[in-house]
Amino acid sequence: MPGVRKGLKNSSHDALKGFIELLKYVVGSVGVASSTRHVQMFHGDLHHFISEDPELDVFANIIHIQTHRRQRAFHRLKVVLLDKTTDRKDAPVFTPASLIHVLLPVAFHHISSPDFMVRPEHKPLLEEAGNLIGAVCGHLSWSQYYAVVK
Repeated sequence: MPGVRKGLKNSSHDALKGFIELLKYVVGSVGVASSTRHVQMFHGDLHHFISEDPELDVFANIIHIQTHRRQRAFHRLKVVLLDKTTDRKDAPVFTPASLIHVLLPVAFHHISSPDFMVRPEHKPLLEEAGNLIGAVCGHLSWSQYYAVVK
């Protein structure tokens, strides 16, 4: 998993797609296994975003060729993070590991990539990525938040 985490942070867009697909496989198989469900390294908390329906599968939409599908994936993650009604038993609870090592790098990739900054039609995607970063930061401890801002 350290290699996947590093790949999410330091990859070209094409390589990022492969790392996200690998992460989806790990989350869907190892991350939900009863013996490893609570091991933060496998990001089992993200299994709520894997779906048989390609329209609902956040992992598939984040790497989709159509930018509006990526935007929708970021929006869905943001809405879940900002949802204050956590009394539902099926509501996902994100671990700091998933916030810091998965969600932030993927959102930062879109904001910092020159491929997305130069085209005006990518502006809504960049705005949604920024909104996701804000939502993620709202769940971090002060020291973690300070490290992001630094």
